Amino acid sequence: MLFAHFPLMTNRGHFVLNGSARVIINQLVRSPGIYFRKNFHEIYSSKWSEKPSTTFCRFYADIICLKGTWLRLECDKDFSMWAKTKKGPKIPLLWFLLGMGLGEKYILNSVSKPMYLFESFTKEIEKLRQSNSRFFGNTDQKNSTRSSQLKSQVQKAKSLQQPKTNLSIRASQLKTGRRQQTTKQLKYAYVSSPQQAWEQIQQLFKLKKTLRKSSVFTVDKSTSTSYDMDKRNNSIQKHSPFVGQVFTGNLRVPLQSAQSNSTHMKSFAESLASTNSGQVQTQQKNLSALRASVVDKRTGKKFKAYELGRKWFSNKFMNPRTYDLGKQGRWSINKKLGLTLPIQQTTLTALDVLTATDSLMRIEDGFLEVDDIDHLKNKKLRTAGECVQEIFSIGLIRLEKSIRLKLNDVRQSLPQKSSLGRRFGSKQSSHQNHLNFHSLINTRPINGAFREFFGTHPLSQFMDQINPLAEITHKRRLTSLGPGGVSRDTATLAIRGIHPSHYGRICPIETPEGKNTGLVNSITTFAKISPEGFLCSPFYKVYKGQVQKNLGVFFLGPAEEEHFQTATPDLNLTSLGFLPNSPIPVRLGKRFVRMKSQKLALMGVSPLQMISVATSFIPFLEHDDANRALMGSNMQRQAVPLLKPERPFIGTGLEARVVSDSGHALTSKTSGYVFYSSGSKIYVYTF
Repeated sequence: MLFAHFPLMTNRGHFVLNGSARVIINQLVRSPGIYFRKNFHEIYSSKWSEKPSTTFCRFYADIICLKGTWLRLECDKDFSMWAKTKKGPKIPLLWFLLGMGLGEKYILNSVSKPMYLFESFTKEIEKLRQSNSRFFGNTDQKNSTRSSQLKSQVQKAKSLQQPKTNLSIRASQLKTGRRQQTTKQLKYAYVSSPQQAWEQIQQLFKLKKTLRKSSVFTVDKSTSTSYDMDKRNNSIQKHSPFVGQVFTGNLRVPLQSAQSNSTHMKSFAESLASTNSGQVQTQQKNLSALRASVVDKRTGKKFKAYELGRKWFSNKFMNPRTYDLGKQGRWSINKKLGLTLPIQQTTLTALDVLTATDSLMRIEDGFLEVDDIDHLKNKKLRTAGECVQEIFSIGLIRLEKSIRLKLNDVRQSLPQKSSLGRRFGSKQSSHQNHLNFHSLINTRPINGAFREFFGTHPLSQFMDQINPLAEITHKRRLTSLGPGGVSRDTATLAIRGIHPSHYGRICPIETPEGKNTGLVNSITTFAKISPEGFLCSPFYKVYKGQVQKNLGVFFLGPAEEEHFQTATPDLNLTSLGFLPNSPIPVRLGKRFVRMKSQKLALMGVSPLQMISVATSFIPFLEHDDANRALMGSNMQRQAVPLLKPERPFIGTGLEARVVSDSGHALTSKTSGYVFYSSGSKIYVYTF
């Protein structure tokens, strides 16, 4: 059975699509895991001041995944802790932890500073109190005058024997007037259980609007209440004297009130509710049943608010189809947070978020350090194989959708059995559709995904074939641009600059001029890509001042190398491989110092291991200015080959190796002497 035409890479490292050679550029992206960083909050005394009056340093944590929504846990200037996604409003971190299924007592006992989790609620309450005091003034006096007016209206209505409908009109007028003066409800209310947190998430994200189009939020016409009125009552429940309402026919009655006018309103409600107490009780039951529920007309199923909130958490962070940390991300989170979760757990767990919250609090106290996001241990390479694998998974998802659509169409076209047919076992009609795999599976979804990727993706480019150097440089290029990377318009100097971890991995010389400076780089001459996607550089081991070349070369990643003392490779060695006794220049992490050879652990392989292939063609590079060397390495790729090639007068010795590795030169499988050559054949004498 044919699924798709899978693209294959040639021996020279490129793809051939429609007769043209294409190269997939290696992309340098942030490795999945968790990263702690600092953020500065600047406060200006006025909008015309040039410098901020005060500056606050706060910290945040980013949880980055391979597939799904990135999550940020941050602490603002008021020490309130929030959880943020790329889209949607911010969420109090206590809501998020409760929504992940943890209990409140367990959360508060597991973090070092539990009061940080309550700052987001206390800040909202303080803002509401200030706005209410500024808007209402003395609320007790206003409530007493309003209650006295209401009492006089009730007495006047009884004396004149007015119908009860006029009383309901007056009560509704007072209620609407109070509602106009009441400020908005608390946006972030304090909750203490997962179910309450799910309900708050449903209200914050308005999840009922994300249901199917046929799902209409209506109520049965037999009840005389409305869901919208009940929702409106909940929004002013904490700040309005009219806390709850029931509807008896056309009469709207407030049930409760604030403490200042509770006696008058209770007597007023009791006198009216006594006329039809049975109907009032049924209406109250209907209101409680309708609260936090949604009705789907087509299926007749009620969606509770907490169920929608729970599904939001499950689909966003706990579903492997929509969220994937990858094995590398799980390993990184376990290492940084000190967890022992299995490597197969590639979704986010409640323990991850809880431990990250505690680590963020410890960073605020200075017990832990922040991460350097520009370090190569926090970045990985997306090679051509990983890109093709991702596109293949997209094609399989499209194939699954097409199969589901075909099955639904066939199911709708099938004739339904009658009750007599079920009872007596009658055969189905002869025109029933028969399914087979060949009719379900089509090559268009996967082939279309590959065609879109190789034709329109920014990482898929026509191979540069001006000369052999241009071709091999194009295949060894790194880029931070593209989908999932940075933007050339918003990239800062910290991203474009040279980092100490680039030594032996990324060339500090060769990069384009213009907007892409520092964003498009080249792999160095001796660098190697590990199976995890990290750039590794070769080193020799050094034991008590002697270079152990007989042990071979060891490739170390950026995370492993920063813990060792590394010497420069251009040192004079004795016949036995010993280093000089004088202090020699050594690199330790980000620092460059001098120390004795007995303290060394590693030594570089070659002076060429810190530069790229094109830069290694420049003789006497150490005497050149870096900017002029950059222009020279870029212009070498634009040279047109000659009909009669000649050796350079001054070279570095890598020219023949580049020509052979690029595939432009003919190479023999065995070594020997060439004793005859012509335009059609070459004879090699072997031993």
